Amino acid sequence: MSDSRLFVGIGSPRGDDRVGWEIALRLSEHQGSLLEVRCARTPAELLDWLEGVDTLDVCDAVAGDEPGSLHCWSWPAPEIERTAFRGTHDMTLQAALMLADELGRLPRCTRIWGVGIKPPLSGDALSPELATAIPTVVDRLCEALHHA
Repeated sequence: MSDSRLFVGIGSPRGDDRVGWEIALRLSEHQGSLLEVRCARTPAELLDWLEGVDTLDVCDAVAGDEPGSLHCWSWPAPEIERTAFRGTHDMTLQAALMLADELGRLPRCTRIWGVGIKPPLSGDALSPELATAIPTVVDRLCEALHHA
C-alpha cells in the first residue's frame, strides 16, 4: 500500500506571507507525482483535504525570524504554541490541527515547516532577502521529503 502524502503551503498574495505558496509551487515542479501539493489561504482549508492522507506537511511563514530560516516540528509539538505564524488567517494553524485531531482526520504523520520572515508584509512581491533564500529552502525541503 502506498503512502498518501500532502504538502500544503499556507499564505496570501501579500508580501512575504506568500512564502508558503511560493514553496508549494516550486515543490510541485520538483516533486512531480510523488507528492500532492496544494496552496491554502487559511489553515482551516486543511480540514477539507485530509481524507486518506497518511503524511501531511504544512508550510507557513514564521514572523520575526531570519528571512529564509527553516524550522520543522512534528505535530503535536508543545514548542509550536510559542511560535508566531504570520498571516491573515481566520483560524490558527495550531487550532486547525487540533480540530483535525478531534475529528479523527489528522494524518498519522504531520510536520509543520516554518519559514522565517521579517515583517512588515507590504506590497505583493517577496522581499529581496526572502526571494534569494527560497531556492535553498526548497532544496532543503526536497531533501527532507525524499528521506521521509
